Amino acid sequence: MDLVVIAQIITGTATLIVALVLVYQLRQQHRDSDRELSMKSMELVQKQMFIGLDNQDFRKILTKRKNGLMSFTDDEKELVFNYNNMIIVRINTEWRLGRLSGNKIYFKNNYRTLLSTKADLEYFKEFGRDYIKRTNAGNSNLLAIADEVYEELTGEKIGD
Repeated sequence: MDLVVIAQIITGTATLIVALVLVYQLRQQHRDSDRELSMKSMELVQKQMFIGLDNQDFRKILTKRKNGLMSFTDDEKELVFNYNNMIIVRINTEWRLGRLSGNKIYFKNNYRTLLSTKADLEYFKEFGRDYIKRTNAGNSNLLAIADEVYEELTGEKIGD
């Protein structure tokens, strides 16, 4: 064999090895990013839960949710709406970032938690559904999941 051909084979093999190493590193980096996203997401969920545990006044408001929106003063209603909106923004962000590759069960469980009381269901029907539309850049897949959960919980079809 010619020396030039041997050099080309060695160079080609080395290039292939470098490419395989880079692919491996990219996959590892993706896994690390996914883990970091998962941890940040769980941190946000815990912070949202802690708001209700740490603040006795807000805990009383959250407890009133089982009675529906009519049981709130205007100030309390605004606090609950802001709290629910914060949860929706987190869910939307996770969806947009591809959390768990858009696993429908994960997002349905998030909406089941969000819509766990009478006031939350009323909020969703009157305001929250529109808020999901506005803050999710028009992606109808996530809204369809939320609508499905609402229908499961209430028996009422909502949406298009």
